[in-house]
Amino acid sequence: MISFNKALHPTDYKELGLWVYAYDAVIASLAIPYMPNPHLHRRWEYGMAMEFLELLGGSKASPRILDVGGAGSLFAPIAMSMGYHVTVVDPDPCVHMLHGQARNVHGGIGGDSICEDFMEWGIKRENGVYGVDTFDAVVSLSTIEHVPEDVAFLDKLIKHSIRGVFLTTDYSMSGAVHNPGHLRTYTPKTMKNKLAARFDEGWKFAGEPDWKDEGGHVMGYNFAAIGMVQHD
Repeated sequence: MISFNKALHPTDYKELGLWVYAYDAVIASLAIPYMPNPHLHRRWEYGMAMEFLELLGGSKASPRILDVGGAGSLFAPIAMSMGYHVTVVDPDPCVHMLHGQARNVHGGIGGDSICEDFMEWGIKRENGVYGVDTFDAVVSLSTIEHVPEDVAFLDKLIKHSIRGVFLTTDYSMSGAVHNPGHLRTYTPKTMKNKLAARFDEGWKFAGEPDWKDEGGHVMGYNFAAIGMVQHD
């Protein structure tokens, strides 16, 4: 089994081949004027996320997914095509465009698109007690590097999840920021001591963590992932 706590390496595609085909099929099915940049290694992010959901038992065991920051992502359409009910929360109004077309293409398979700031969304009050909406799994792809308060953001992702949390982010050994609008690049040290450390003893790694430098496969830097599941 592939570890969900690692940096991208091209050899990962040997285990993610099915999801590469799913990615291509969804792109072909979506005739929309707006299309996110389909650079090669988005396939790695989407493939890893889908494989993580399979680890949780697939759409029958864990059907309700929260996708945070996915307005320009093809993850939700791919997951919806496999039977998941995906709620996408993103302040970008294009969240409605991509998600709505995905629902049409896949015959009305469930999903919701919510144009709100995630940090302000999903808090509810029942009988005088504040809580949050919960989902079987929470996915957030290439989002946390854009968020000013990354620790608070991750803490909120965790609160919304019942069974699993999966996220990807910019990554390199040096931590140098390569893209305008990105606030940080994570390193092996910050992946472990800043992000993974936010999960308490009720969580465990989905696969042995191994955030070593695998090279600059994404325009001079790399992607890395964290995948955590609740203890049985």
